[in-house]
Amino acid sequence: LNNVVTQVFAFEGDGHVQAYAGGYDDWLQQRPVAGVVASASRGAPQPANARPTGRRAKMSFNEVRELESLPAKIDALEKEQAALQARLADPAFYAKSPQLATSSGARINEIGVELEAILARWEVLEAKKAEAGA
Repeated sequence: LNNVVTQVFAFEGDGHVQAYAGGYDDWLQQRPVAGVVASASRGAPQPANARPTGRRAKMSFNEVRELESLPAKIDALEKEQAALQARLADPAFYAKSPQLATSSGARINEIGVELEAILARWEVLEAKKAEAGA
């Protein structure tokens, strides 16, 4: 790694990530002593709504069902988007109905936004599932 990387990101605890210039050996020389990091993290106030670290977050029944249904929703939206794009790729489609072409383009944009939201939700649920199963 020393010959490849130009920067090291080190996880210092309590969700703190520190960037260090150089390779692994440079990081070893630059990093703070473990006792200093531990005392600094102990001095930080805990948020009032922080969960105890010993508990695992469980997924609710509805979240499990939602997670199971997301791939089908994504697939359906991607198929609809592909069909609309194929329709818009045909020059004859524009000659038949210019208004329908405009609305199809708008629907493709809506599908893109929906897919982004669904993929973000899927990522959140998968992370929660991994946390609960870990």
